[in-house]
Amino acid sequence: MNTDGTPTPSVCLIWLLLLTSCAVALGASKSGCSEPELRQNSFFEWLVSIFQNIPPFQIIFPTTLKPPPATSQNECPACTCGTINKVKRIVGGYETQVNQYPWMAMLLFRERFYCGGSLISDRYVVSAAHCLKPFPRPFISVRLLVHKMGDKAGRVITRAAEKVVVHPKYSVQTNDHDIGLIRLDKKVDMSELLRPVCMAMPQESYADQEGIVTGWGATSEGGALATNLMEVKVPILSQEACHKSKYGKERITENMLCAGYDEGGQDACQGDSGGPLHVKNKALDIFHLAGIVSWGEGCARKDYPGIYTRVSQYLEWIEENAPDSCVCEVPTKRIEPWEILLEN
Repeated sequence: MNTDGTPTPSVCLIWLLLLTSCAVALGASKSGCSEPELRQNSFFEWLVSIFQNIPPFQIIFPTTLKPPPATSQNECPACTCGTINKVKRIVGGYETQVNQYPWMAMLLFRERFYCGGSLISDRYVVSAAHCLKPFPRPFISVRLLVHKMGDKAGRVITRAAEKVVVHPKYSVQTNDHDIGLIRLDKKVDMSELLRPVCMAMPQESYADQEGIVTGWGATSEGGALATNLMEVKVPILSQEACHKSKYGKERITENMLCAGYDEGGQDACQGDSGGPLHVKNKALDIFHLAGIVSWGEGCARKDYPGIYTRVSQYLEWIEENAPDSCVCEVPTKRIEPWEILLEN
C-alpha cells in the first residue's frame, strides 16, 4: 500500500490475477473462487502465491513502435528444426538427457519462473496467451537451454521480452485462441545445442498419435514444481473422442486439441502452461509443435484430458506476426547427430 492509501502496482496485479481467475471459473459459485474448476484458475492462484510477497514495481508503458521489417531468408544462415539433442550425461548415478529439447523456453516474471514456451525462430518464442496477457511486458524474460530449475550460468541464454503479441481473439472466458508470441530483444544463434522446434504440419490433426509434453510444472495436482525439466507421454485424441469426455462438445473448439488417458494418471499441470506438446516424425526423427499447454480440469483426472492450443490453426497468424526473424528449414532427410556438428 502506498503512503497515500492507494494500492501498490504489485497488489493491483495480484487482484487482477484473482479477478481473472474468477472470470474463467465456468460454473463457479457466485460467492467466490474458493473451489476453482479449471487448471488456469489454479494457475492464477498459484501465481498469486508466488508474487504476493515481491516488492512493488512501477509499470512503464512502452511507446508505440513501428512494425519491424520482414527478414529475407536469403539473409539467414542455414539451419534445421526439430532435432533433439542425444548427448547424455551421468549425474549422481542416474542417466539424464540435458537440453534434450533444445527449443524449450522458460518464461520468467521478475526473475521468477511461471510458464513455458517454445523457440520457433532466432527471434521468437511461442507460448499461451494466458501466460502473457496479464503480465507487463517489461518484466518478462526468457531463458533457453535450461535443464535444472534455477540454472543461469554456463550455456544458459537469457533474453528480455522486447515485444509481446497476444492473439486478438483470445477469450479468458472460453480459453479459445490461447496463443501468443514473445519477440526477444536480441536474436539467438542456432548451434549444435540450440535449435527451434518444427511447426505443426498444416491440416494435420495428430489424432491417435503419441504426444510428448515437457515442462517444469507440478508433478501432481497441487504439488511442488519439478527441479529438472520433465516429460510425459500422452495419447492425442480425435475431436470426436474429446467431445465424449466430461468436458462435452460445447467447451472444446476447433482451435483446441485434447491429449490424455481415459483413466487419467498422466498430464500437464500448473507451471506447464505455455509449454509444448510435441509429436515425433519418426521417418525424419524430428519433432513438430502440435499443441501448447492451455487448460484442463485439475491435473490427470479421469475423463478430463489436458487441453492444448491446436498450433496448426495458427500457422498463418504466426507467420504474419513474426516476419522479422530467421526460420529453420524442416529437414527433408533424417539428420544424424554428427551432421548437426558439421553444420556448425
